Amino acid sequence: MTMKQEEEMKLILNGLEYKEREKVWIAHYPWIKDPHQLPNNFGVAMMKLKGTEKLLRKLGGIRSAKYSEQMINMQERGVVRKLAREEVTHYKGPAHYLSHHEILKPQSTTTPTRIVFNASASYNGHILNEYWAKGPNVLNSLFGLLLRFRENPLAIIGDKSKMFNSVRLSEFDSHVYRFLWRDFEDRAPDHYALTAVPFGDICSPAIAVLAMRQTADKYKDDFPIPANIILKDSYMDDIIHSLDDAEETPETMQDVEFILKQGNFHMMEWIVSGRTQAEEDVDLSGTTSEKVLGVVWNPKEDEISYKIKLNITPKQKTSVPCTVTGTDDGDRELPDDLTKRRVLSKISTIFDPLGLVTPVTLCGKLLLRQIILYTCDKDRKLDWDDPLPKELGENWYKFLQNITRLETLKIPRCIRTTELVKPTLIMFNDASTLAYSACALAGWKR
Repeated sequence: MTMKQEEEMKLILNGLEYKEREKVWIAHYPWIKDPHQLPNNFGVAMMKLKGTEKLLRKLGGIRSAKYSEQMINMQERGVVRKLAREEVTHYKGPAHYLSHHEILKPQSTTTPTRIVFNASASYNGHILNEYWAKGPNVLNSLFGLLLRFRENPLAIIGDKSKMFNSVRLSEFDSHVYRFLWRDFEDRAPDHYALTAVPFGDICSPAIAVLAMRQTADKYKDDFPIPANIILKDSYMDDIIHSLDDAEETPETMQDVEFILKQGNFHMMEWIVSGRTQAEEDVDLSGTTSEKVLGVVWNPKEDEISYKIKLNITPKQKTSVPCTVTGTDDGDRELPDDLTKRRVLSKISTIFDPLGLVTPVTLCGKLLLRQIILYTCDKDRKLDWDDPLPKELGENWYKFLQNITRLETLKIPRCIRTTELVKPTLIMFNDASTLAYSACALAGWKR
């Protein structure tokens, strides 16, 4: 960390207050500007509320109902509270209002509609997110996390419920997080304030992760293994871990849950490799495949695979497997909007944190190199939005056709069995005028 990040981290840690009786963390935000300078922007918040209501009514009754349900849910969970009229009138500290809107997550089975608050909105040059320190990146290494996930024969993943909301806001910070709501009724809106750390603040990730780690540190002497899982095998609201002994799995998960509960963090579900039915002491989902930090994992078969979804052009909204066909027809016309910019965009969407399909994705990057180096008849390079020449476009279509076959690739998650305990690290590397390459293997002797 830089010296600035170290200072910001100290500021966040000093602002975390643990309530032993309630088993909850209270966050005092890391202010780097005087919050009393924040303007009271009630008028703008009222205009934003009317705009949100108008949009939701236009989208239909279902979207409006889902929005109202989420507002009620937040009140029931205690992460927002309704302010009394006297409190709104007589509060002397800094007050600031935020607009809110929905984010749709159709792939989420728990929160398909999420309400977010815009702390990055500007009002008279004031942006709430600029009043706080961001703090350092406190997330564990994604690459190391996935390597450990493949290390042992049994794998478990856990999902924390509403992780950011698990940390409460101080009353002072709560009032700079006011918002308006009236449930689509034709009346003056009610004033609300958040009482928990929301999703979207510049400092929210650091606050939530550090509070969780502080909780694990408090119990690492009594529960060293579960505490270490929380500290080393967490990535934001996910816990992914692999272990040897199947008999210890339920107890390990229960101990992890116990520690997290001491900080008001709660596990929503656990998924265990090789199991498909729930047991009394473990909450297992019936999902066939789970997306584990960018990698698709089938827990029943305990295999890693890839989902490739690449749209060729803005007009073709279906995924590549349904739209890309062979390129035998050399006279087939290419879309005008197949450009260098779109090629780069599509290559960048293939997320491969473990590097398992690098030999395939490298072909796309080499093709992009050809496009960048290509010169026209007038010795001019292609601009980012120029249509690709026919020969380069055909090569791009062939690459798309080939890359969809990655979906047939099945890779065993675990790299060893229980009886193999002393691996040897084997490294290969090579280089050419096209690319450098390196490969790491673990080898065991029986």
